[in-house]
Amino acid sequence: MGQAPSLQDLVASLRAAEDQLLMIENRELLLSRALDEARKAQEAVSSLPESGSLELLVPIGGGVLLPVVYMGGRSPLLSVGADVFVEGAKAKALSFLSQRDKELEQLLQQVRAEKARVLDMVERLRQEIAKMIQEQRGHARGA
Repeated sequence: MGQAPSLQDLVASLRAAEDQLLMIENRELLLSRALDEARKAQEAVSSLPESGSLELLVPIGGGVLLPVVYMGGRSPLLSVGADVFVEGAKAKALSFLSQRDKELEQLLQQVRAEKARVLDMVERLRQEIAKMIQEQRGHARGA
């Protein structure tokens, strides 16, 4: 039969699990932001006029906004990755953004499930450590 883990082993496992939890929480935050951005883009594209013009402010970085005029009926450009963009009709852009939304939501659910699993592991390790410390204190008092 295997030997019970030492207190040091449990503490090392707890630290590793807490580090893993921090990485998962960072991924969760990034995915949440990406999902929010995709939903805002979907809302913005759906509000583009089919005809006429619309004045917009486009962020160009560094807190600078550039005023532009969008001419209705123009097709938005869609990022397909690796800094490559393709022109697509408004309906295609909305479909693309909807698909991206679904993918991000699915990834976010997976990350949250992983986070729950690691949180359970952290809690279990903390309980094991507390129990082991109590046992050591009990043995020290009894000696």
